[in-house]
Amino acid sequence: MITMAEARGDCVALVDYLDNATRKLVGDSSVYDAIKVLSSEFATAFVPWVEVSFVNTYGGTSNNHMPPSFAYLTALGEALGYSSNTQAIAGVTRGQIPNFVRLCTNYTLTNTIAEDTFQPESGVSVNGITNIANYGYRIWGNRTMKANSGGTKATSFLNIRNMVSDIKKTVYNAGMLTLFEPNAQVTWLSFTSKITPFLDSLISNYGLSKYTIERNTTTDTGSPLPKTTLSATITIYPVYSIEKITVQIAIRDDDTVEVTE
Repeated sequence: MITMAEARGDCVALVDYLDNATRKLVGDSSVYDAIKVLSSEFATAFVPWVEVSFVNTYGGTSNNHMPPSFAYLTALGEALGYSSNTQAIAGVTRGQIPNFVRLCTNYTLTNTIAEDTFQPESGVSVNGITNIANYGYRIWGNRTMKANSGGTKATSFLNIRNMVSDIKKTVYNAGMLTLFEPNAQVTWLSFTSKITPFLDSLISNYGLSKYTIERNTTTDTGSPLPKTTLSATITIYPVYSIEKITVQIAIRDDDTVEVTE
């Protein structure tokens, strides 16, 4: 599945593991230990399984164990009712799981594990579902499974990965409508006009801060383009989601700082 997503380049594989409440979440032979070997910026994983409530055919409700990817997809579906899919499906606002009952694990998934162990600056990240004080259980992570080295990159983040996939699909559709048209300036303008409205909407929804579209006159190696080729480079500048907030409170007496916390 991951190989297929990498080959397509415009989607993300959702990686799940077997439902086993007795399996450790971290450490040797743990869920994280097994998942972290599957490094790819075109994949993402969530931990642990969840129990959710469904309306059954008799009009009552029943509880079922569902894979963690289901928790992400239902949270995404809920968030799309009031938010853009350029935003991270995580945190107190958009990370709430509809009809959530409990986590299907015998182990405690703390915020420290979700933030530090599951999301290292170097290595593969997974996204925890954990209890946030005063807010309840939320998806607490917005990472792909990219093997980071020396810090995160743009494609380390799931919402940016999804946004790039949407851009690729938009460009593909524009390209299909442009093939076999005359290779002239009017066609170039028509081609870009099919892309820029979507890119502009990403700016409006705080997915991008800006973008550029340039028409290429040479190949990647510097050779002249064939007369039958239209080539472009789209450069995007993503808006990153906040993962940490640091605040200092300074207590002053006149102009002298007495205490800083």
